[in-house]
Order: sequence, then C-alpha cells, then structure tokens
Amino acid sequence: MKPRMKAKIIVAMTLLGLLGFSGTATADDSGFYLYGAAGTSIAKMDQGAIDSGYANTNGIASVSSSVSDGPSAYLLQFGYQFNTKSAMEIGYGGFGDLKYTLNAPTLVHESEKLKVFDVVYAATLPLSNGFALTSRAGLADVQSSGNGAIRDFGGHAIRITGGLGVKYNFNENFSVRADWNIYNAPPAAKIDGSAAEMFTLGVGYKF
Repeated sequence: MKPRMKAKIIVAMTLLGLLGFSGTATADDSGFYLYGAAGTSIAKMDQGAIDSGYANTNGIASVSSSVSDGPSAYLLQFGYQFNTKSAMEIGYGGFGDLKYTLNAPTLVHESEKLKVFDVVYAATLPLSNGFALTSRAGLADVQSSGNGAIRDFGGHAIRITGGLGVKYNFNENFSVRADWNIYNAPPAAKIDGSAAEMFTLGVGYKF
C-alpha cells in the first residue's frame, strides 16, 4: 500500500474512533435508511506503466499518450442506524470510465471501469443546528474491468476502505451528506497510485 494511501486510511479510522465512541449515544434514533449520491473523483489510469508495457511488448523506444482524469462517481447505500452515533451500511458504487489514449506510434484507445461493493461501520458526531461529522471504515470488494487493443482484463480484491463526511439533517427523516471515500484498486487494475478517491453529495432518507 502506498504511503499516501496508508496515511489517509489511518486518518479516517482514527477519526472513526473519535466519532464513534466520544460522548453519549442514545437509541431513540434507530432505524433503516437509504442514501444515494453522485459526484466526481480523483482517479486515472497509470499512464507510465501502460506506456512501458506497450513499448516493451512492441520493441520501441518511446510512445506518446494521454489519460483522462476525474471521472464521475456514484454511491448507493442501505444502512441500519443503531443510535445517534453508530450505524452499519452496505453499499454499491462506481466510477465513470477511465480513459487512456496512445497517440503514437499508432492511435489506440483503452478504458477501465471500477465498481465497489462495501460493508462499513459508520460513525456520526452530532454538532449543532442539524449538522454532524461522519466517518466510515470497513471492507470493500473493489472490481475492475477494461477493454481495448492493448489490454483486456478483469479482476477484484477485498480492500480496506474508509471515508469522512459532513451531514445536515433537515428533520428526522431527510438529510444531505457530502463525503470523501477512498478505495484501493485490485492488482489487475492499472490505476495511478493504486487508489481511487470519490467525492460525492447525496440525499438520505430514514424510514
């Protein structure tokens, strides 16, 4: 795992502990909820690794290429809130197509897609006026698939995942949440830095 990735996961899980176990929690806010969100991401294909692989395979000195960055992202979660401070969630999310284009010595297009299925513990620290800080940590099945003239593969791996957010409760049923989540890609994926970060804004409804 990259040092940058380790630092972010450690921060997320430390804050998880602070949010989940500080103060007094009450059980009068329990119940099931749904949360859906969309946004953008920090994720792109590993341009250097793909360049080197193509050059070595074809016996050429160098290539010219480009990659796209910041594809769209989405997240759907179903959870059970135990009390005002803790919950468990299962979720599904994904990233828009990551794109790689080999410009020379020939024109070749590649794409890669990441999707995740996760199970996490979600902690909440209520503030005032309906605002709260949130944190998530657990496991995610991160899956990759891609196609193109250079590579065609698929793979998945179980990874630690974590995230932080800010939540605003309009009332006991409706809320909005802004989140940052990070997912470590499986070995088969060609992701720059081996991690993809997701930034979303979503709406929650508690039954």
